[in-house]
Amino acid sequence: IYRLVDKKDNSVKLDHRLAEWMKIEFNDIQSITAVENGYTYLHFQENHIKVDRLFAADSGFFKVFSSKTVKCNSNNPFQNPNSIAISKSLAIKLFGNKEPLGKVITFGNEKYTLHSVTSSLSVTAVFDDFPSNSSIQADAFVSNQQRCFQFNLTCKELNFATGEGKDCVFYYMFFLKINKKTNPNILASNINKGLKKILYSNSLEIKMQPLRKIYFCTDNQRDSLSHGNKTMLYLFISLAALLLLIACVNYVNLTTARAFMRARETGVKKAIGSSRRSLVFQHLLESVIFCLIAVNFALLLAKILTPFFSQMLGRALNVDYFTQFPVNICFFACVIIVSLLSGLYPAFFLT
Repeated sequence: IYRLVDKKDNSVKLDHRLAEWMKIEFNDIQSITAVENGYTYLHFQENHIKVDRLFAADSGFFKVFSSKTVKCNSNNPFQNPNSIAISKSLAIKLFGNKEPLGKVITFGNEKYTLHSVTSSLSVTAVFDDFPSNSSIQADAFVSNQQRCFQFNLTCKELNFATGEGKDCVFYYMFFLKINKKTNPNILASNINKGLKKILYSNSLEIKMQPLRKIYFCTDNQRDSLSHGNKTMLYLFISLAALLLLIACVNYVNLTTARAFMRARETGVKKAIGSSRRSLVFQHLLESVIFCLIAVNFALLLAKILTPFFSQMLGRALNVDYFTQFPVNICFFACVIIVSLLSGLYPAFFLT
């Protein structure tokens, strides 16, 4: 999955007409979606909620991204411009335990009053909440065919009374899902060649930005997605590694010092016929068992304290030590290395 970026000014907002043109001209593109975000107020009976993470998109969004749709009336949530797809958490806020599909809600750009100008939307899909580490954080998706959700509109002539305009251009972020064997650089080059033919100028030249690089890329213009700070991440990783190293050195020194207290035990076992191999295995096994016990206590402590750190940082922390790569590899590697280091001296030098 890639995002299109203007190569000249690093802008991620491009002319909406590019989508249809690229669908027709390039077979290497499996799916394409045009996305823009904004906010609105949603109202259902006595519930009035401001939705800051509102995205205007087309039906191609759910083809490009693998967000799990929990409930849906059809394969295309936006068959009607007055449709809305909402997250599970927003569905609970609006409807509680009631069935959300088919419910009609109203929206407006101001808090609900008796004199508010609102329009209706029908809930056609409910999707799982996006992971906290995703660049896209959305609570609701609406159709970008709905005029009031075309947030970045530029017209040479616009009649504010009727909302009609001439030479209007809507600017969206474009995400592409391409074939696995397609070279993105070659595809970008072909798109730029096609743009020169239809624009008769070099006014637009695009590049393709991989989705995995978006989160830490902060130099794009008009970018409204969630981003992380790579410098701060490396700083915290370095501090964590330093603390872990100090703790490991202290633990190894402690076990080495305690090993001298067991020198008599080792001598007695050797005197009654224990082999060196069995003594080495005993010391290493004891070291591994102690480390595993310590790890279990550490995991329990982390589980208890994580909500407090999440509240303090204002972000949801959800680290899975066993299934999240490469966290699981680093985790188990640290356990094995510390176990071996702490048991090496008594295992080989005292036996």
